[in-house]
Amino acid sequence: MCTGARGQAVHSRARLSVDDLADLYAPDAVHEFPFTAPGFPPRFEGRDQIRDAYRAAWSASPVRWPHLRTGRVGA
Repeated sequence: MCTGARGQAVHSRARLSVDDLADLYAPDAVHEFPFTAPGFPPRFEGRDQIRDAYRAAWSASPVRWPHLRTGRVGA
């Protein structure tokens, strides 16, 4: 199990909202993807476009994290 600062960072990232994530970007940021899925653009320009794109993607995703547990595989 992750403990200390590393564990806190993992749990923090899992609780990020779309707005929290977008706020990490500069207003004029460019986010490019080396690969994409069908219907997913390879590039977002500007914080607002990044925010809107992640909001749409996260809303459409069937993945939900009702409980997050961290750990290590192997030792």
